[in-house]
Amino acid sequence: MGTTGLAIADAHPGSKGEAVARVSKSAGVNKSPREVLPVWCRAKTEKPFHTTSSSPLYAQGEITECGEPAPDLCKLDVALEGRAPGAGSWHVYADKSTGWTTCRAGLKKSAGYKCIHIIARQEFRTHIYLSIQYHGRSNVAQAESATHTEYCE
Repeated sequence: MGTTGLAIADAHPGSKGEAVARVSKSAGVNKSPREVLPVWCRAKTEKPFHTTSSSPLYAQGEITECGEPAPDLCKLDVALEGRAPGAGSWHVYADKSTGWTTCRAGLKKSAGYKCIHIIARQEFRTHIYLSIQYHGRSNVAQAESATHTEYCE
């Protein structure tokens, strides 16, 4: 039986920094037509961090788990976003993508930014987009981390 159903994406309720992307598939020949099984993966953000005192500021996302069956393909996009404290708009300082690949827990991607001038206080956060595909259906979910503040521009 072919896949049917709706694509559903949501940020996992109550968990800042975590995204779940889902695509529904039919439950099978002997199941009720209303019963659908989700195909999904979950990813998390890391609060921006330095690996050493002189290293770039990194944003990192990781696919932490996938359901069974796993989606056919996944893509994890990670962005380091920044803004002046209290300002409304976030700006992308660095971004990276895994590209479409096999879905698996433990898949990580990082994006780094080296401060040019240390003259202004900035807030930074990690923003991830988790995209999945299953039998021609696709969906995306997103999440942001908690903020990190430091002097940087």
